[in-house]
Parts: sequence; C-alpha cells; structure tokens
Amino acid sequence: MSQASPPSHRRWQPTKPWYQNHWQLLNLALLVFLTLPLLVLLLRTPPTLLLAHLNDPEVLQALQVSLSTTLSATLVIILTGTPVAFFLSRRHLALQRIIDTLIALPTALTSAVAGLALLMAFRRGDSVGPTWIYLGSRSP
Repeated sequence: MSQASPPSHRRWQPTKPWYQNHWQLLNLALLVFLTLPLLVLLLRTPPTLLLAHLNDPEVLQALQVSLSTTLSATLVIILTGTPVAFFLSRRHLALQRIIDTLIALPTALTSAVAGLALLMAFRRGDSVGPTWIYLGSRSP
C-alpha cells in the first residue's frame, strides 16, 4: 500500500491582490457619480412638466441631433477604429508612438479645447469654412 503524503504546512495566500478584490466598490462610486445628477433632475421635475417639455420642438430637435451624432460617431469608430487597432496591434511601425499619441489625443484634450479647435477649423474665413457653409451649416 502506498503511504499518504504528510500534510503541507504552507501559509495561506490570498487568491487575488487587494486591488482586484475591491474594484466593485470603485465601480459603484462611479455609477453613483454618473447617475446622481440624472436622478436629481428626474426627482425635482414634476412628471407632467417633464412630459410637456418632451413635446417641445427644441427638445425634439436636440434629441434628434444627439441621437444622430451618437449613431454616426459610433459607426465611424467601428468602421475605422477597429481596422486601425487591429493593424497597430499586429505591426510595429517607426512612427508607432506618434500614431498612438494622435489616437489618444482626443481623450486628453478637454471639451473646451476641442470645441475651440473645431470652431477655428470650420469658421467662415478659413479654407474649410466656405465648404462647410455651402453644405448647409450655419457657422459663427
């Protein structure tokens, strides 16, 4: 008969580091931070007033613009971003760091800086502005 091996006297070690076990709490804080303003807005506005404003033409136009820009941005990201990400992950280019920086730049810029850059790019007096106005935009 085979003899049973003696029990090992190893110290207990956690299966995951502490920062991986508590990520749910960080997600909860982020969820509260993002949903709290919406909840306050919904709780402070009477439902009748909220429904009355939803039929306002300006609100409908704002919703239409928001949904159409979100859909078009998502399509552009899927159609262009996925192939670029695949290509950059498979190849090493000489300008790889510059390309990565240019791709990450919109996340580093604030909305105000990006808005000013767009305003300067599409204003009437510049090269892109007249074409933009010709296409039907009302640029300042």
